[in-house]
Amino acid sequence: MIDIELLTLIFIMSLFAEVVALFAYVRRIRKLVEYAHRKGLTLFGRKYKTVYELYIDISFFNNLLSATQIQKEEDQLLRKNLISTRRLFIFQFINGLIFVVLIALIGAIT
Repeated sequence: MIDIELLTLIFIMSLFAEVVALFAYVRRIRKLVEYAHRKGLTLFGRKYKTVYELYIDISFFNNLLSATQIQKEEDQLLRKNLISTRRLFIFQFINGLIFVVLIALIGAIT
């Protein structure tokens, strides 16, 4: 039998990890846009002046998930930052799935 206290503890720990990852992800995205703008580089063939322009462009997130698109970037530092941003993005997605499962389990138990 699954213990409700254990599930609640896992939920709280997962929530904390998600918040920390969210702040790291937003900071990383901001640094990517600032670096690309300062150096005159493009992110996947597009120039973004602000972070909000990047958030609106759904193709950026599709390209971010594609490892082959990241490898096409010529600037080494930009490529390294894109890889770490991709990892944070995937971590947030997986953690979101864990939230859904935990909420369903807690709801089913109570």
